[in-house]
Amino acid sequence: MKKTLAGLILFASFFVGFKGEIFFHNKSDADRLYDVFKKTHARYEYSNINGWGKIGECFCALEDLEKYAKDVAEEMKALKGAKLSRMDEGNLRQVSLEYLDDKRSVTLVVQSIKNGDKKETYLLIDNYLIKGNQNILEERKTVENAFRKVKVKPVVATSIVGSFEGKLKLEEASSIVKEVFKELRAKKVEGLEDVQVVSISGYTRSFGEYIEVGDEKINLQVALRYNSYDDRTYIWIASPLIATEY
Repeated sequence: MKKTLAGLILFASFFVGFKGEIFFHNKSDADRLYDVFKKTHARYEYSNINGWGKIGECFCALEDLEKYAKDVAEEMKALKGAKLSRMDEGNLRQVSLEYLDDKRSVTLVVQSIKNGDKKETYLLIDNYLIKGNQNILEERKTVENAFRKVKVKPVVATSIVGSFEGKLKLEEASSIVKEVFKELRAKKVEGLEDVQVVSISGYTRSFGEYIEVGDEKINLQVALRYNSYDDRTYIWIASPLIATEY
């Protein structure tokens, strides 16, 4: 269920207004997200830690991009056996690295873009926790440390995915979302509810970071969608927003 690179870039461009607030919490945002996920009684499927950050205002050579990718992969212990690809299309240079083991599926992208006089280089990390791996806090720290390795301040989103047997009624799906929001003392900002998908975003002071969309703060999104292929209803709980396809 991985996103395309275009999806990653779109996600990255959305988080211009990423901000933080300081509260006195005993738990991290990732821990609280996992706690509320468990209270839904959904079957755990996988998690996703998605981050991006600006390396600098330059149009880097492929060799430099490759060094960034390898340094980050080495920090994440995701270099040995990884598949590396390079692309140079005039105003776009990119190095991608894909790694898979029995607990993680990691994609690293280092991309340089030139548009007139504007030159920018970005690092994107997509880390999927698979095959029952629930070390969400540990993997988030791994991603954050990888950005720190190359002196990049990241924006990081955490998504937890679970499932229920069969197709839930709209009322059941809406009730689950309301319970999550109640548990986190969150207020609804915007959303969609129909027979195909329920997706609600909101804001809670339970989390220390948020994004701004217009005049609103957002740091929580919950979505449910039925998959007829395996006859299960999937749930995504994320902060600040879902960074995977759903």
